[in-house]
Amino acid sequence: MSSNEQHPTTADALEDRKGYPIKLIGSTAKKHRPYNGVWFDAAIPATRNYYYVIIQKPDPDDELQDYLEPARVCKSNVEDVPEAPTTYLEAAVQQVPQLEERLINFAKMVAKCRISKSRELSDLIAKHIDRETSLLIRKGPAANYKIIDTSVINSAVVSDNEEAVGI
Repeated sequence: MSSNEQHPTTADALEDRKGYPIKLIGSTAKKHRPYNGVWFDAAIPATRNYYYVIIQKPDPDDELQDYLEPARVCKSNVEDVPEAPTTYLEAAVQQVPQLEERLINFAKMVAKCRISKSRELSDLIAKHIDRETSLLIRKGPAANYKIIDTSVINSAVVSDNEEAVGI
């Protein structure tokens, strides 16, 4: 008998089995996208390489409903849920998963090239951000901007950059 046969998978049963919230990363996050939340499955113990989790996904037939789905995920593709952001940048990275994914891939490539943190690297990144920002400004109303929910920021301190973008 498999572990899923031992544990019922009705919506109420899955709701009762939700454990500590977690975050999926890497290929596992892509595989299960889109999802609205992930928790350890408190009813099924982890194995040497895997965690059993419960994933909350939007119902494709009813946009106002979600459903719960049990899954098994590799331990290397699980992280703790991040703390509430304290800066606009942290909020943006948390709310735009593709941004975080691309930042991680960029960091991996930089590390593979043995480029260390430096003022030169920061200046290069800033130059590219400035160029892309000016391109967006030139597009005017046709530009595609991401709206970041700033109400989640857990800080009364506003950085210079946040003042510059009118937050």
